[in-house]
Amino acid sequence: MLLSAVEDTEKEINNMTKKYFAVTVKFGHVGQHKFIIKTIPVKAESGREAAYQARWMPRVKHHDKHAIINVEEIDLEAYLILTIEKSTDPYFQCKNIQQQRMECADIEADVQYIDNGIDYEKRKAARKDKVDFQKRKNKAIIKDCFFMMRNYEVAMSY
Repeated sequence: MLLSAVEDTEKEINNMTKKYFAVTVKFGHVGQHKFIIKTIPVKAESGREAAYQARWMPRVKHHDKHAIINVEEIDLEAYLILTIEKSTDPYFQCKNIQQQRMECADIEADVQYIDNGIDYEKRKAARKDKVDFQKRKNKAIIKDCFFMMRNYEVAMSY
């Protein structure tokens, strides 16, 4: 009984020290090299902790250096409004890609491309060139092996 009262007091103290934040984050699962920006509510002790919690939420571009766009402290009322918005947003309710395609048809308007200075068409063409080079190189090696095997057979037949 006394232990539960102490735990309840600790929880109340922890809740009093926690602040509310609105964190704007880049979310993924909308296509390769694409993202969507959403604002999520986070309860944390500091802005840094809120950003850390937001970065490691599901669907966030975890390893993107600029995944956290903005961290802003808000009051309880704004926090509750953001929580309700998040719970009604179909993007956060989807469990798989088929569900997302059905329920989030209007999401394409919000999708943005990652701009990291790489032209993906050029990168794809460069990759094709590398593969073609490797194919030609392997073909030359195989021809050389057959030539050496033929010469070896001819030399051994004498």
